[in-house]
Formats: sequence, C-alpha cells, structure tokens
Amino acid sequence: NQAAQLMPNNGAIFAEFGASVALYGDLAIIGSPEDIDRGSAFVFRFDGSEWSQQGKIRTSDANQPYGLGTSVAAGPDWALIGAPRDTDLMGAVYYYEGLSDCNGNGLLDACDIASGLELDVDGDFVPDSCEGLISIIASAPPNGAIDARQPSEPDGSNPAGWSAIQLEFSGDARRLAVGDFVVDTDPSVPGPVVTDVTVDGSTVSVSFDGFVPVGAWTIITHVESDTGVRIGYLPGDVNNDRVSSSNDVLTLIDALNGAVGPLPEYQVDIDRSLQSNANDILRIIDLLNGAGVYEEYLGTTLPD
Repeated sequence: NQAAQLMPNNGAIFAEFGASVALYGDLAIIGSPEDIDRGSAFVFRFDGSEWSQQGKIRTSDANQPYGLGTSVAAGPDWALIGAPRDTDLMGAVYYYEGLSDCNGNGLLDACDIASGLELDVDGDFVPDSCEGLISIIASAPPNGAIDARQPSEPDGSNPAGWSAIQLEFSGDARRLAVGDFVVDTDPSVPGPVVTDVTVDGSTVSVSFDGFVPVGAWTIITHVESDTGVRIGYLPGDVNNDRVSSSNDVLTLIDALNGAVGPLPEYQVDIDRSLQSNANDILRIIDLLNGAGVYEEYLGTTLPD
C-alpha cells in the first residue's frame, strides 16, 4: 500500500524531481536535476509518522547547466550530489554537511547556523546547543567599548577603570567557574586576573582582582568556546576611535548639546561625577594636555 507521496514545496515543473533518491535512516535526499536550470536536491526527513521537507540544496557557482541531483548519496548528516554537466561539461560531485536536525525544529542544522538561529563556534556544522557547548554572544560593557573617563579623582580616590564585566552566553552557564576564563592584554602589560564568577542563568558576571589597565585592551576569553570580548581604557577617547585627540572634545560638546548620542556614561562622564555637563569638557582638556595629577594623553592610541 502507498503510505506517502513526497512532493517539493518550492520546486519547478518539469524539474525531474525524483530522478535520484538516497536514504539514510530517517533522511532522504531526492534529486531534481532540471530544477531552475542548474538542478537541485531536496532534503526530507521522516518523523515517525510523516515525511516533511527540511531544505533545498543548490550550488552557488556560475550560471551554467549542471544537472545537480542526477545522482545522490546520503549519510547521517551529509550528502554527495552529482552534477554531470558541471565545470564545462566535465562533471562534478558536491559534498554537503549539516543535514541533520539535532534540535528538532524542522530545519536543517546548516540552515539554522547560516541564518544565525544557532551558533557553531567549532565549525563542525553541529549547533553548539546540541553539543552542550555555550559561547559568549554579548557583554556589558559591549565588545570594543573604550572607557574615556579620567583615571581617578585628583586626590587619588575612585580608582580607574572597570573591575568587572557582564557576559551573556548562548545557553545555560551555571556550570562556569573562575577557571573557565582567562584575561590577556594588548599590548602586553600587567593586567587583572579573574577572581570571582557569579552566574544567573545565561548571564555571567566576571570580577577581576584589579582594574583594566590604561592604554591597553583587556581581553576576556571563555576557554572552552574560545569566544571573548575586549574592552579598552584610553582617557579622553570620547568617540571611541582608539585615539585621544582634539576630535574627542568636539564629540563631547556635540553629545552634551544632543547633536550625537546619547552616548554611554563611560564615554561622556569624564570627571566621574555621575553626571555629564560642562565640567567634563574642562576635564577632557586637562586629560589631553596633562594638568595636575593627570598625564598628557593627547595622541595616545590603542591597537586596531
């Protein structure tokens, strides 16, 4: 008895859908060598009761007839697809990965990864969520942020720089601990080390034993996924272009007048008074030229 009829939901007429078929477990690869001139192959999966289309495979090469899908072979999450008219009629076989659906959302893993629905940090075409691998996806302050505030109060109180960062992970981060993170600096200077990790679901607060150093990037890396963020500290760099210059004075004036922004506190509250006003303009001039306890930061830079 016929139990099902498989039809493409985005195929063309006279496309020879079904010219080739390969099965592996619940995965079916079905060739359609005349689909939209170059040919294609359709990926179907059986969920125990019915078949459903999960993807359509095309090539991304130049426009010439390929006959892609004239022959197909399937494995657990891969396919070999023949194109006998490819490469100036010499023929070719294409290999595709990521044809599984490990998260069960009805889409191929490769499609999830390509569309950004899933991360694949290790590049094996298996979503990180299916491997139990989590990675950094955001942070506060954000990746690339540069602290433009004065190093400290004139009397030396209110020490400089960030001493913690909040990281957002792609999944449950409750198993993370201090040893899962390393801190480096660029250029290489004495920097902080991680002393405490506080986790709330996928959000992790990482605390240091000191403050991020002036004139360097501080890079916080999650060891397992090799993902990280970097934050910089360059007094006076209001526009966050990695250079302290007179342009930063103009940017600060524009920010205070509402011509740009709003900019975050670490870019405009130069004197660390917890409010932005004309005093910050005076303080950035002090920082650029060197005044009192402040070094001259005019022309100082951070690496690209």
